[in-house]
Amino acid sequence: LIQHKSEKERCIVVGDREADIFELMHGCEETGLEFIFRSTHDRAVGKKKKRWGPEKGTQEYLLDFVEKQPIFGQIEIEIEDHKIQKKRVAKLELRFAPVTFPAPWRLDFGIDGPSLKNKNRPEGSKPKVEAYVVEVKESNPPKGSQRVHWRLLTSIPVLMIEAAKQ
Repeated sequence: LIQHKSEKERCIVVGDREADIFELMHGCEETGLEFIFRSTHDRAVGKKKKRWGPEKGTQEYLLDFVEKQPIFGQIEIEIEDHKIQKKRVAKLELRFAPVTFPAPWRLDFGIDGPSLKNKNRPEGSKPKVEAYVVEVKESNPPKGSQRVHWRLLTSIPVLMIEAAKQ
């Protein structure tokens, strides 16, 4: 269900929200490492739009992108709800989709404006990261409980509901 890059052993870099940065995802991709990171940033997805000029456009962002994805199923998990100090079963909606993260602006622009070294870079040559987003969200938590809402970014292909559950 999870497609492997090879049958050899592999290394998966796992990180919490602080690991959710473009350079780390891109570095994993370039070195052949898999990653699974808990998402925190509402980062740009899809084709990068220009920030100014006649061709400038509206960029789509991760949170809106995920919200537009269909609910592929529901799962139930037992959790320890720290807000009410007891165990309960959470009913979660499951969404997943492939996603492309374009390089952030900071890779092309410094404090003083456009970077001279990147000024003449051909269109489409900026780095990007191809990944998958998996989200589980509790739509109706019990009154007084803490809502479960997890969003993961991974380089491991998630093409079917069974892979998303893993």
